[in-house]
Amino acid sequence: MGYTGGTTEDPTYADIGDHAEAIEIAYDPTEITYEQLILEFWSAHRPDAEPWSTQYRSAVFVHDEEQREVAERTKRMMARKLGRPVHTAVETAAVFTQAEDYHQKYRLRHQPDVFAELVAAYPMVDDLVRSTAAARLNAWVSGWGSQADRQRDLPRTGLSDTAQRSVARR
Repeated sequence: MGYTGGTTEDPTYADIGDHAEAIEIAYDPTEITYEQLILEFWSAHRPDAEPWSTQYRSAVFVHDEEQREVAERTKRMMARKLGRPVHTAVETAAVFTQAEDYHQKYRLRHQPDVFAELVAAYPMVDDLVRSTAAARLNAWVSGWGSQADRQRDLPRTGLSDTAQRSVARR
């Protein structure tokens, strides 16, 4: 979680300026394509919702012309599918500033038993933020992902059996 898309230097939650709250996704293109990621993005939010603030606007931040073409093409596809305008912006990626520690893995923080184990495993916040296991766990406790994915991947997270059961119930 962090801030991007604006001109304010060193944005913070209290002084976000013209930035948007955003996530930064690092991915392996041999595992998933950019287009697959974008299609997941379109299905995971309301692209037809009009932005009610700069901070909470919906946007795709692209890094090159190839990403822009995919984002714009799939945006048009989504508008046709919905039958109404899509208000999600396609913007050029700018500097991404990581949000304050208390914003990281927000949903996991509401699972104290699970979060405590992760903090023990990743005492440095940057390591926790970059952890694939923590990202998956945060998604799962937020209601994303399939039960099959959880059953397959939970044992690989390094969590205790008790914490794994807590996540599996979500």
